[in-house]
Amino acid sequence: MPAVALAFALSMLTQEPAPKADKPAAPVTLNLRCSNAVLEAAAALAEEYRKQQPGMTIVISGGGSGVAMSALADGNADLAITTRPIQREERARALDHGIEPGEQVIATDQLAIVVHKDNPVASLTVAQLTAIWSAEGATTQWSELGVQRADREQDRIRVIGQRADSGSGEFFRTVVLGKHDLRAGAVAAESSTDAIASVAKDPGAIAFCSGAAATGDRVRIVPIAAKATDKPALPGAADGGYPLARPIYLYVHDQPPGTAKVFAAWIAGKQGQAVLLRAGLAPRAAAR
Repeated sequence: MPAVALAFALSMLTQEPAPKADKPAAPVTLNLRCSNAVLEAAAALAEEYRKQQPGMTIVISGGGSGVAMSALADGNADLAITTRPIQREERARALDHGIEPGEQVIATDQLAIVVHKDNPVASLTVAQLTAIWSAEGATTQWSELGVQRADREQDRIRVIGQRADSGSGEFFRTVVLGKHDLRAGAVAAESSTDAIASVAKDPGAIAFCSGAAATGDRVRIVPIAAKATDKPALPGAADGGYPLARPIYLYVHDQPPGTAKVFAAWIAGKQGQAVLLRAGLAPRAAAR
């Protein structure tokens, strides 16, 4: 073998193999906290990612957007998925702990309005939702909306909300209630799953929940219009015309362990987006 070729062959043998992309060198644990509304989607992300990263452990906990942001700010979570943006006091708290939360929008969730499966209401406008949910609203009977019910008990509208610190509750208050207070006597569900369970048992109930959670045939999703002249739409409207769409946020430490940053990039990439779509969340561009 010529000397030059021999030298080249020896140099190739002594070179270290290139590290495999996105493969942690040793078993790694990531802590992910998230809104209850996206808990199932987060679990689907973790399951798919672990298939590609056998040495990775991802611990997922719910509790709501507020709980998730508190965990991130205190350094007890590597990533947080929330249904609302970080608040000023949460960012200040994180900075006090030497954490600069990086933010990106990873998907769109469309808040669904659900009623009992036997409720025939055809559609509702945002103004009608305000009249149902707000303390100043005058709508307390389904018959006032032109809906015929079997008896007076079914005709009475029973309002179900969500916890004040939940991202779903905060979004609903912003878009639907505005400056109004929530109607007295409204039931505060712990999560979208609990809200659906309550409606499924009560023919007169109405609730809001994550569109990703409103699956199956236990309840009926009501088409919503921004105003009376608009065409009512269901969550997932292809033209982006659904009025209760909200972005889903991913927060990660500005200088996180490399594996956390890689996982965040994977979620925002093609494979992670496909998982979120299968979990019932819309692409990022669908947010209004």
